[in-house]
Amino acid sequence: MLNSKTCLLFLLCSLAVTAAFALPAKTDSLKNYLLQAKDDTNKVNALNALSAEYKSRNPDSSLTLINQAILLAEKINFKKGKAEALRNKGGYHLDKASYNEAMKYYFESLRISAEIGDRSGVAKTTGNIGIVYRNQANYPKALEYYFKAMQLAEELGDQKRVAIQLGNIGNIYKELADYPRALDHYFKALKMAEAQGNKNVIAIYLLNIGSVYVEMSKLRTAVAEQENELNKALEFYLRSLKIAEELDNRFLIGACTGNIGNVYFSMGALSAGTSTPLYRSAQEYYFKALQINTELGNRNETGIILGNISSLYVKTGRYPEAENFLARSMAIADSIGAYGLKRDVEKIYSELDSARGNYKGALEHYKKYIIARDSINNDEKKQQQYRAESRYEWEKKEAILKEQAAASAAVAAEESKRQKVITGAVVLVLLIVAIFLFNTSRKNKIISAQKTQVENKNKIIEEKNKDITDSMSYAARIQRSLLPGEGYISRQISKLNARDRGNK
Repeated sequence: MLNSKTCLLFLLCSLAVTAAFALPAKTDSLKNYLLQAKDDTNKVNALNALSAEYKSRNPDSSLTLINQAILLAEKINFKKGKAEALRNKGGYHLDKASYNEAMKYYFESLRISAEIGDRSGVAKTTGNIGIVYRNQANYPKALEYYFKAMQLAEELGDQKRVAIQLGNIGNIYKELADYPRALDHYFKALKMAEAQGNKNVIAIYLLNIGSVYVEMSKLRTAVAEQENELNKALEFYLRSLKIAEELDNRFLIGACTGNIGNVYFSMGALSAGTSTPLYRSAQEYYFKALQINTELGNRNETGIILGNISSLYVKTGRYPEAENFLARSMAIADSIGAYGLKRDVEKIYSELDSARGNYKGALEHYKKYIIARDSINNDEKKQQQYRAESRYEWEKKEAILKEQAAASAAVAAEESKRQKVITGAVVLVLLIVAIFLFNTSRKNKIISAQKTQVENKNKIIEEKNKDITDSMSYAARIQRSLLPGEGYISRQISKLNARDRGNK
């Protein structure tokens, strides 16, 4: 069985930075809009959105739309739209493993996004650059850009992108065969994706987790332990496939079906007497993966699957068919210069000739396999040495990051403590003020009540005095009405005096 781990990891990383794939209805809506759209920013945005929709189903059409978006954005000086289109073009070349081209477009996109202050665009492109470095096995650089991207995402409150970077860091751990820490990061990322309801990203992390269990199965010696790890892998692969089919994400469907086929093949090789149904399932999924990858134009993965089908046919005694698929796989290996694929095909040819009793042919193919293996091993040894150095650099950086995180946590804790003291003091002052205001208000109410009582008493006294005064006045009026007036009395006295004078 040919190993498709490298292609799988590359695919997962490229998928991890794309937007969720929409239903065909959205694609139709965008196409209809573009037919009547004016040359403005909305049209650029629509071209970019439609190119993302075509990314997994028709990469060449996606590239055509990307180029149209770039030209229109330049024409109307829409820098943000151009930066997005350049980022999408970098993604196209990343999917094709054209890393230098991918870097060229990513860095140009990053420059424009930084120039216009588009921090979200900077975060996305920074993460993409990290992916290219990871695919080139430059783990220290990949780590640097992943953490930059995650920091920006956290500052922006973009939890979706934080989850993506957690997954990318998990990919680094997987490459370094640190499977427990890889799973730890993948499960954290999966939990965040599930909380966000992001099905595309959920499917990716499920597939990542399954691939870790496959690698762990290779480290087990007991058959039961190997089967246990493979069953876990199958569970996560099937969950991922179900979501990928719901989303019509063909890149992801191709990755899931190919890897499910590998699991069934491995299970069949471990089983005693029950291998036939497992091999039949492996064949079913291999052919699904073959069809999808052929349609997508993914030639290296197509060659790997053709080799896996031939290996399955050798195992099940279907030799003519095995030879046919081997020839097709070898043709792809020669045409794209895939020496790893060519090495594996030569080994399967040797197994096929040996199974048919053609030992001379088996020896010839085995010699070719050894030559290819040794040639590749020299490069792989250099790569292993570089990976060891990268791991050392990675661990140093990780230690520094942990120290920085611990220092930040200590500062945050001290600040939190200081804030608690300040808050406590403020609360105490407010409590004292509240008590003072309460007492003052209470006293004012008492004084007001006393004042009201005095006023009421004065009013009562005043009313009583008024009653007395009114009574006295009334009596005086009565008295005046009963007594003769002063003039009357004077006249009467005058009369008496006159009378007395007459009598004399």
